Amino acid sequence: MKTWDDLLESVAKAEPAFAGFVDGTNGRMAIAVVAGGGAEAARTRVATVLATEGARLPVDGAPFRTVDFSALDLIRVKKFMHRGFVLPGMVYLDLDEERNRVFVGVRHGANTAPVRQLIASMPKALQRMIVVDSGVVYEELQTSLRSYFQPVPGGVEIGVGEGTTVNQCTLGFNARTLTGQLVAVTADHCTTMNGWATGNLIRQNIFGPTRLIAQEIEVSPRYYPLDQPDDPCVTTYFCRFADAAAFAYLGALDGTPEVGFLARPFFQSINIDPNTPRFSLSGTAGATEWISQVDRIGRTTGWSTGSIYRRCTTWQNSNGVINICQNEANITVEGGDSGGPVFINNGNGTGRVEGVVVARYRAGFLGSGGWKMVYSRFSSMNFPLGPLTVTP
Repeated sequence: MKTWDDLLESVAKAEPAFAGFVDGTNGRMAIAVVAGGGAEAARTRVATVLATEGARLPVDGAPFRTVDFSALDLIRVKKFMHRGFVLPGMVYLDLDEERNRVFVGVRHGANTAPVRQLIASMPKALQRMIVVDSGVVYEELQTSLRSYFQPVPGGVEIGVGEGTTVNQCTLGFNARTLTGQLVAVTADHCTTMNGWATGNLIRQNIFGPTRLIAQEIEVSPRYYPLDQPDDPCVTTYFCRFADAAAFAYLGALDGTPEVGFLARPFFQSINIDPNTPRFSLSGTAGATEWISQVDRIGRTTGWSTGSIYRRCTTWQNSNGVINICQNEANITVEGGDSGGPVFINNGNGTGRVEGVVVARYRAGFLGSGGWKMVYSRFSSMNFPLGPLTVTP
């Protein structure tokens, strides 16, 4: 499966001056190049690779930004630092095109010495490309209650689990498989066994037997980079590209999905807008599509929107699972919003599914940059049950 970083590497191998795709003015995409790289010649080679990869990025007429380091060098550094996830305290890793650096996150209060020793083992020229953020606070999101819906759209409260272990989260979206099976998708960490499908049940919203709507059947699969035998994803950790789980609807009275629709509250509210109570889904966002802004819905904080902060970052969650190539946005989320839908708002009451909320974190030293939302992309879920259709 190709990720955003895979696309960057393909372009970088064809054009050594290439340094990434960054935000320009008014939400437009710009192309980053190293000084003296020959911008227009680079544009031509970049466009050729994108066409080969089938990537829909607006390179014609895109402005250029001159930066210090090439994408090839940054990719080399990120791949080297991936082994740092076996060290205590390291929780995220990102090739940040916007800042032209590789960011390494260490959990607030953890000893940074092991990570800094790993960095010191690299050539000096490569060390200059790394920024260590030692004040990271990372929280997965679960709590509280909200209204009952039948049939069930995406974006509403669910309880996941059994007996006294029921986690309150948000249903991301409903979908159909190629065989016509109806499924609900939410964050896997909302279940009682992160990384494995163990038959967890979804309740919506009251925890009685008549409110059971779906049962867990699959999670996003484990990733093994077999060509890198010393990688933590082979030797130590459970790694994957999405924190996502799929649940088969039970088909009983209280188990009917609204495929193709998200509950639509008033903006920055949890109260449903009676005049336009639903968003209609028109499809999904592409893996290599340029996205500058997303919306999301959660049972705790409602509907909000924000710009993309970082793309394709790697996080280690509280259970030791490493989630590869997650996106981050300038959106505040709270407990219970986990699993909620992240979507591209088309502006006419419709949207395209982009992913599900998985966490929040405070960026910058000691959280000085404020809370950010972390989400897993739909294009990375890669469920073994095959492609999903989210439209009505």
